[in-house]
Amino acid sequence: MKETLENIGVFTCDCGGTLFSQAEAKEIAAGIKDEGKAFENFFHLSILCSEDGLEHLSRSVRERGIKKLVFAGCSPVRNRNLMDALAKETGLTHGAVYGINIRGKSAGQAVSAINRAVKALSLIPVFQTKNVPLAGSVLVVGGGIAGMQAAREISALGHDTVLIERSNRMGGQIPGLFKSTGGDFSGAHSGLLAEVFPEGMMVQEALQKALPGVKIHTGSYLKELAGQVGSFKAKVQAPDGEVRLTCGAVVLAPGAGGKPEKGSAGGPDGSLFEHDSIVPMSDLKAFASGPKGRTRIREVGIILDLNIDETKAGTEAALLLARSLQQRDRRQVHLFCRDMRVAASGLEKLYAEVREAGVNIAKFAGKLELAAGVEGVSITYRDSILGLDMTLNCDLVGISPRGLSAAADSDLARLTGVSTDELGQLQDNNIHLFPEQTNRPGIFVVGACRGRHYLPQVIEEAGAAALAVHALLSEESLEVELSGALVDPDKCILCLTCIRSCPFKAMQIDRENGAAVSSPEACQKCGICAGECPARAIELPVYSDRVLLSQLE
Repeated sequence: MKETLENIGVFTCDCGGTLFSQAEAKEIAAGIKDEGKAFENFFHLSILCSEDGLEHLSRSVRERGIKKLVFAGCSPVRNRNLMDALAKETGLTHGAVYGINIRGKSAGQAVSAINRAVKALSLIPVFQTKNVPLAGSVLVVGGGIAGMQAAREISALGHDTVLIERSNRMGGQIPGLFKSTGGDFSGAHSGLLAEVFPEGMMVQEALQKALPGVKIHTGSYLKELAGQVGSFKAKVQAPDGEVRLTCGAVVLAPGAGGKPEKGSAGGPDGSLFEHDSIVPMSDLKAFASGPKGRTRIREVGIILDLNIDETKAGTEAALLLARSLQQRDRRQVHLFCRDMRVAASGLEKLYAEVREAGVNIAKFAGKLELAAGVEGVSITYRDSILGLDMTLNCDLVGISPRGLSAAADSDLARLTGVSTDELGQLQDNNIHLFPEQTNRPGIFVVGACRGRHYLPQVIEEAGAAALAVHALLSEESLEVELSGALVDPDKCILCLTCIRSCPFKAMQIDRENGAAVSSPEACQKCGICAGECPARAIELPVYSDRVLLSQLE
C-alpha cells in the first residue's frame, strides 16, 4: 500500500476563497495523513481553472512522477470539462483522476472525504489506453432541411459526406410549408432555404451548388448498421443496388413520419381526415382558396395541440396561415390551441399582428371534439380562460399534423439502437445528453425526428451536430481508456441480459471465448450491465466491490 500511496497526489482548490479560508486549507493539509505522517504530494491552489493554476499543477505532477490524483474542490460532475483538461495536461488517464465535492463541508469533513478518496484510488488500477482508428467519412440520413444543413456544414469542415434520402426528392417538409404559408417563414427563409427552394420547389442546380462535395443518394434507405463510433459499417439500399459504407459518424435527420393525407387514418379513430371539411393544415389554404372555397367557405378553423402539445414551429406555421387567410382571402379564422408558444425572435410580433388582423384565438383545455356534418364542422371545447364549455361552427377545419403524432421512424430507431422517448421521437429525453447527441456514441440526431420543427432552431442544431462530428473526427484516432466493464468469461452464461440492458449498445458477444464483452469505445461506465448481471460476471474496475467496501470502513 505504501508504494501505491507514494504515487498518489492530492490537491485542493478553494475556488478563489469561496469554498474555504486559508486557515481551513492549512487544517485540511495537516489532516491528510500517510501512515501518520503528512502527505508528501499535497497541493493547494486558489483557482485551478485558471491557466496558471492548471500549468503549475501539471508541472508538479510530472516532476514528482505522480500516477494518480485526487481532486477536492467544486463538483467534479459539473466541472467534467475541467477534469478532462486536468487529465490531458498532466498526462494521466481519466480513471486516474478522482474528483470529490467538498463544497459546503467543514475542514474536518473535507479531510475525511479526501482520506476515503485516497483509499479508494489506491485500490483502482492504472488503466491502459487504446487508440481506435477513426474513419473520416460521415453518413447523413434524411434529405430535409436538417439533413441538408448538417451535410453542408460537415462537408465544409473537410469530411467526406454521404447523404441518403428515402423519397425521390429532397426537401422534406419544406415544399409543404411553402404551400401552406406562401413562402413566408418570418425571416427564416434565408441561407440554404433561399438557395435551394427560391419558390418552394427544389432547384437541382442550386442543390448541387449549395451542397458541394456531398454525395447524394435519393430513393435510398439505411438497410443495416453495425460497428461502433469511429468505424460504423452501413449498408444502404439504393435504386441501383446495395451500397456499403464505412463511416466514423452518423447523423440521423429523417423527419417525424409522413404528412397525414386527406382520407388517411390520421385521427385516434382512424377517420379524422375522411370528411371533406377536415383537412391537414398544409392543405387548408388550397381548399379555402379553391373554386368551392370562394363560394361557400367563410369560417375557417385551425387546430393545434389536438393530441399532444406542439413546439413553436407549429405555432409559427399556424399564425402565418391564419394571417394569410384572414387578410388576403378575407376568411374569419379561429385558431385553437392549448397555449401560444411565441418565445422566439419575431413570433411575439407575429402573434400581435394576427390578433390585430382579427383572428380569434381560442385556448382550450382537455379534449377538443370535432363533429363533421353537411354544414361544416362543429368544434366543442373547454375554454381555458373563461372556464366554460363552448361550441363553434366552421365551414372548414385544418389540423396540424404535429399535434397528432411526433413519432419518428421506429424501424430506423431499432436499426441504429438509438433510444426513443415516450412520444416515439429519436433520442430519449435525457438531461445528460447535449441536444445533438444520443445514447450511441458517434450517432447524432437533428431536426423533426427529435421533436425540433422550428426552422431557426433546426438550422442551429444542425450546425451544432456538424461541429460535434468534426470534434470527434478531427484526429486520426480516438484514445479510449480501458476502464469499462470487465466480463469474467468463466462466470458468464451468455444469458444476454447485459446486451439487452446496455443503453449504449456497448455489450457484444465474444464468440471466441463464449462470453459477453464490452466495447471500450462505446462503454460509458454507467454500471447497468454489472447491476443486472444475474451471474455477477461483470465488474467496473472503478467501482469494484473492493473500492466500494473501502468507503464503508
